This record gives sequence, C-alpha cells and structure tokens, in this order.
Amino acid sequence: MEKNIELVCCTGKTKENKAFTYFKAVQKDGKMVRVHFRQVDENKKPIIMPTASCMMKIDSTLLHYNTSKRYPELWVTGQPEYSDVVKASNKAVEDLF
Repeated sequence: MEKNIELVCCTGKTKENKAFTYFKAVQKDGKMVRVHFRQVDENKKPIIMPTASCMMKIDSTLLHYNTSKRYPELWVTGQPEYSDVVKASNKAVEDLF
C-alpha cells in the first residue's frame, strides 16, 4: 500500500556552526516527526534524498516508525518518488464554498 507523505525541509547548525538539512514529515493530526533516510536500499543502491520541501510517495513496507526513543522518528529504507507540494491558493478555496 502506497503512502503520500508531506516532507518539510528544515536547516540546522552544528556546534561548529556548519549548516545541515533535515526533514520532518507532517502527520494526519498536523504534528511533525523527524525523518531519517538510510544510505542504501536492500539492493545496495543509494537512496536519493530530496533537496527541498516536497511530497513523498512510497510503499508502506519501506517505512519504519520508531517509537523506542524519546521522540518518535520515521525511517525511509527504500527509494521513494518525489513531487512538488501542491498547496491550494485562496481563490481555489473560495471556489469550494
């Protein structure tokens, strides 16, 4: 079963003031959970990470939701498909009512 997950791109800094990029996934209730990507999939092919906020489409068997830590995290273990985030404009929302 495929899932569509919205990824939000965030930037952080290390103790040495080096910038890095990390991603958070938006859950159904609006809460965010940290997303981690494995370096290679089960076929030893490297997993390509996104470069900006996007929608991720992936099979649910390639996702692992880890709740053993203080804060839960989502692990991506296979290659997903990425597409741009589609957000409704105010005019499109007004046309619905």
